[in-house]
Amino acid sequence: MRVEVYFNLHRKLWSVVDLSTGLVVEHVHEIAIANPVFTVQPAGRRKVIQQQRKNVHAFVRGQRVERPQVDSDGVAVYYNPYKCCQDCGTLELCAGLDTCRASFVTKPDGVPIHGADVATLSGRSVTAYAR
Repeated sequence: MRVEVYFNLHRKLWSVVDLSTGLVVEHVHEIAIANPVFTVQPAGRRKVIQQQRKNVHAFVRGQRVERPQVDSDGVAVYYNPYKCCQDCGTLELCAGLDTCRASFVTKPDGVPIHGADVATLSGRSVTAYAR
């Protein structure tokens, strides 16, 4: 099943959206995604920064898998709407809010990441493997 997953701050779980229906189908403690695409919606990020209130605008999209086969060590990945600026090449909030493109980045070096072979989402952590 193709899904879109985001961390639900109210439930403290991952919300799983079925992309064929657009509906949340479940809330889980952990999930694995094959061929994940790390997505940030720029308009949602802009709204977060302007209003200083969180909203759902960053997702991991891909094919849900039960037991992923991974041959390499994973890299921790995170997203912070106030810092992760791909265009500025910095982890600081840039002045060009309207033109800035945010992305998920790797820890601790802050390199933008857009996809992987597999991603696991567990607790509040995201780990990307291979690619």
